[in-house]
Amino acid sequence: MGWLVHAGARGYIPAMEFLVLTTLANIAIFLCFRAFPMLGMRTFHAITVNYCVCVVMGLIVLALDPKAIQGTTFSINQPPTWLYIGLVLGSLFIGSFYLIALTSQRLGVSVATIATKMSLAVPVAFSLFVFKIETESFSTINYLGLLLAIPAVVLSSMQPHKAKDTVAANKRMRGLALLLPLVVFFIAGGMDTTLNYTNYAYLTPADEAVFPIFLFGMAAITGIITLIIQRKRIHLRSVLGGIMLGVPNYFSIYLMLRTLRAYNNNGAFVYPVLNIGIIVGSTLLALWLFKERLHWINWLGLALAVGVIVLMAL
Repeated sequence: MGWLVHAGARGYIPAMEFLVLTTLANIAIFLCFRAFPMLGMRTFHAITVNYCVCVVMGLIVLALDPKAIQGTTFSINQPPTWLYIGLVLGSLFIGSFYLIALTSQRLGVSVATIATKMSLAVPVAFSLFVFKIETESFSTINYLGLLLAIPAVVLSSMQPHKAKDTVAANKRMRGLALLLPLVVFFIAGGMDTTLNYTNYAYLTPADEAVFPIFLFGMAAITGIITLIIQRKRIHLRSVLGGIMLGVPNYFSIYLMLRTLRAYNNNGAFVYPVLNIGIIVGSTLLALWLFKERLHWINWLGLALAVGVIVLMAL
């Protein structure tokens, strides 16, 4: 970890390597979530512990490279704008995870996955048409890849029979079949968009190591307060699950900020490639580790995703 922090801080890691590391960190998060039920861990409890671990990880990163925060805009007397943004985003982290879990439980995993991954359209659209970040560098081929990204995500995530049976099992859930995925879509997309713009407009390179600490710290406080209100005890297995999840979760944000800066905050390129890479990587690993099965539509989506990555990389 020390090597990663020092190499990244000094610019020794090329942009593509940052993108790959960010993808791997996110894939590890999905694998942890899939493993929790098998290991008898309570997901919300593990998520709360995970955010505490993320805060510790952030402090360790600062200890390993104290020079990284030289020139930071953080000040107690005059809090920077990104601090307030971080506190709001952090409080939404657990809520977004809860809504994704609720969508999975009531409507099926495929619906939750589609809603979450399709949200990439929000930061991409803002990056291209609102923030006007690196729009000149996008060619017709790149735009074609961007256009095909959403169908690739949808097809890769679909579980036609399971989603249909889950919704049909309870007619009263038909109204929620549209509401919950839309809420997940806009919250996930809004958070990614806010993160992208915050990194573009307010963060300096020295702030990138501090910002995630406030994000995760606020998420941890929100989770702890929720557990206190619910009077829930956190068992040892959930603590271990939180530690297992916390390390890649911290680096998923830390490396995301580094990746965005390495690509000049071009979210229109980073988010599609990143999200498709996460889907392809986590699906293939799930086939190997958890013996999951794919519908032919999923294979079609994976093939389309590979084509999208090629088009976006040209």
